[in-house]
Amino acid sequence: MKIHAMERMEQTQKRKSVEGERKRSSRSDTSLYLRERNKFLQETQKEELALRKQELMKLIVQQQQLQSKQMQDFQAMMFTVLNKFGPK
Repeated sequence: MKIHAMERMEQTQKRKSVEGERKRSSRSDTSLYLRERNKFLQETQKEELALRKQELMKLIVQQQQLQSKQMQDFQAMMFTVLNKFGPK
């Protein structure tokens, strides 16, 4: 019984050592991982920049609309003042 148990333990240890050797990655695996990660990061960064650009364009349009409204309000006020105090 003990011999059988020891054989199994030995087989288990051998299997684990073989699995451990297989888990080591080669340099090509590492460089492939880094290339894929870099590609993913670049794509993510491009998407973030595109979203930021859209947000900035919306902000520019809002600022232009606000400025235009302020100009119209100012012109209307000036027209009212000139009509009120202008020559009669």
